[in-house]
Amino acid sequence: MRQHHTKVHGEPLPNRTCEACDERFYDPKSRRTYCEDCYTGAGKQNGNWKDAKEQAECEICESEFEYYPSDKNGVYCPECVAEAEEFLGTPSYADKDIPRVDTDCEHCGETFTVLKTTLERTPCRFCSHECLCRWMSESMYEVTDPQMCIMVTGSLSETGR
Repeated sequence: MRQHHTKVHGEPLPNRTCEACDERFYDPKSRRTYCEDCYTGAGKQNGNWKDAKEQAECEICESEFEYYPSDKNGVYCPECVAEAEEFLGTPSYADKDIPRVDTDCEHCGETFTVLKTTLERTPCRFCSHECLCRWMSESMYEVTDPQMCIMVTGSLSETGR
């Protein structure tokens, strides 16, 4: 029917309804939502519209902030993100049922949890970077200069090493 009407009458049948005025119109790719009279190409009518900010409350400082939902979830304000010293989000593995194992730190003895696959690939011997540095300074290097100990470990141990 549609091809007949276009070939015989030289005019295609409407296949869309304008969201602004409810007028029926024809769009060859069936993508447009506004007719020629209503489409301005600006704001929400533009498919690439970027001013769709939403408001949320920061979970850290409880201040109100605006965000683009296409960029992030709107959980933390930009100031808290900039000041953060650790990862604020949820690690991708946290919501998955991935096997984990407990292991003991070779330096301080504290038990910590690692992913089973990580432990199978690489030895997880230390619970933190600080423990690794302390172990290295005590086991691998003879540190006689207290300044060197501070540089390697971040603090001066009681033994002076």
